Amino acid sequence: FSWSKDGKKMLFFHSSYFANSGLKIASPEGGPSFEPVPLLTNWGNAKWSDNSKLIAVQGEDENEEIAIRIVPLTGGESFVINLDNLTEGKPFPFAVSLSLEKLIFKIERDDGKEDLYAVSISAEEARTTSKAVKIFEGWHREGAYNIIFSLSSDGERAALIQNGDIWIAYTNGDK
Repeated sequence: FSWSKDGKKMLFFHSSYFANSGLKIASPEGGPSFEPVPLLTNWGNAKWSDNSKLIAVQGEDENEEIAIRIVPLTGGESFVINLDNLTEGKPFPFAVSLSLEKLIFKIERDDGKEDLYAVSISAEEARTTSKAVKIFEGWHREGAYNIIFSLSSDGERAALIQNGDIWIAYTNGDK
């Protein structure tokens, strides 16, 4: 459940182990809800755009791979942000900044650790707008992303747990 930035809409979903969970939009004043994209698989990590006209949600692409999908609330198709050709390996996107301007993804290494990357995005155009920047190398993740990783509200820093310590990584690649 989350409120739109203008406080005029609510987003909620009901997860299900065996089925697509779907997104529903409702007014806090009551009335019927609507489903902007029927049966959209999502994993609950939804963010509203500043104008409350778009939602970025972690879901699946047409191949059932994890992807960040941009859902327009004014109608029309949803779009997956394409992360192909940004780095070697298979990107797994798991976080979007509150401003919908940065996306964080990981690439799993052969040694079982992960390298974290940040890339600037345009939610309106559903595309990346910069090269990917490696922000952390050799992350040994123990637990769910929403428990051991947090992106700052401005999208400029990430806090993550590594071997019991809290690390700060800058999404522009600075050390």
